[in-house]
Amino acid sequence: MLKPYKIADYISEYNPQWTCAMPEGCPPEDVMVAEDHPFFRLAKQSDAYSADDFISYAEADPQRNWGQQLPLAVGLSLIDNETKARHNLKLPMFRQYKGD
Repeated sequence: MLKPYKIADYISEYNPQWTCAMPEGCPPEDVMVAEDHPFFRLAKQSDAYSADDFISYAEADPQRNWGQQLPLAVGLSLIDNETKARHNLKLPMFRQYKGD
């Protein structure tokens, strides 16, 4: 289940640590927080994951000028159900990722 939060309330309650400097307006004022809801992330190994599987596009290419795409580039892509995650594994752009 996703629960709506104001980002200021979320920060006050959970004290998140960002892995990089966030651009202004990122994250947005209104966010959805997962409560007892599984999310999936594609990993490069089918039987393990590493810190490298959880870096943003901005972290992977810090010299790039992301321009207006910076808020998206500092985010981390998650998939909200297993069927979609397995479907993504079949797409050419994700062929380096593994599934079980």
